[in-house]
Amino acid sequence: MKFTKTDHMQLLPHMEDVGSDIMDEILKERASYKPEIYTEADVKAALNAKHCSLENLKALLSPAAAPFLEQIAQLAQAKTRANFGSNITLFTPLYIANYCDNLCVYCGFNANNKIKRAKLSDEEITRELREISKSGLEEILILTGESETNSSVAYIANACALAKKFFKVVGVEIYPLNSDGYALLHKSGADYVTVFQETYNPTKYEKIHLGGNKRIFPYRLNAQERALLGGMRGVGFAALLGIDDFRLDAFATVSYTHLTLP
Repeated sequence: MKFTKTDHMQLLPHMEDVGSDIMDEILKERASYKPEIYTEADVKAALNAKHCSLENLKALLSPAAAPFLEQIAQLAQAKTRANFGSNITLFTPLYIANYCDNLCVYCGFNANNKIKRAKLSDEEITRELREISKSGLEEILILTGESETNSSVAYIANACALAKKFFKVVGVEIYPLNSDGYALLHKSGADYVTVFQETYNPTKYEKIHLGGNKRIFPYRLNAQERALLGGMRGVGFAALLGIDDFRLDAFATVSYTHLTLP
């Protein structure tokens, strides 16, 4: 499969523009972060801060924080227990299809890879959901490869409706949609959406996403905003640490949640 290389920073005609400046803010925050300038004193100040600001986070992610990893871990554990107690949340991911229309150099689902492709029928999805529900788990994550051609929004919505019969919480991790697509999934039973940005470095992003809708950087980055506009009660943010500087991408991921969520 071949694709004409498009401008990775320009939305395609079918892609919704929500008029947000979040991407510009995140990229500005990321560009301003210089991990090497932070000192031991900055790390100690961050550890003693009542609330962890973005500036504190920069210090905790910096090379200067390496000798303090045990203290950071203990503080993180204390804050987690203060907010969530000793609760552990478990869920099961269920791939219902592995077709993909993208050319991502690092991914086994790449459209040009000669692998066995599959798409579950309603009966197969129901059978898997029923068996998983017997474990006592109450949350399921529905996943597909990124192919609207083979895994339409209607197909995924139907899978969400089937999942809601067995599980209290249904999440989706699929290709980005416009807000009306997310609204349909939410109406069908989906509670939250997770989207991996992979990397928040636009230059590196272009080099590893050679074709398909996923090549368009801003459409993927703004997916969570469109999901919230579509009524989803939760959104997840993530990067694949290691594609670019892990400190910068980890910081960008957290700054996105800081800018987007109340």
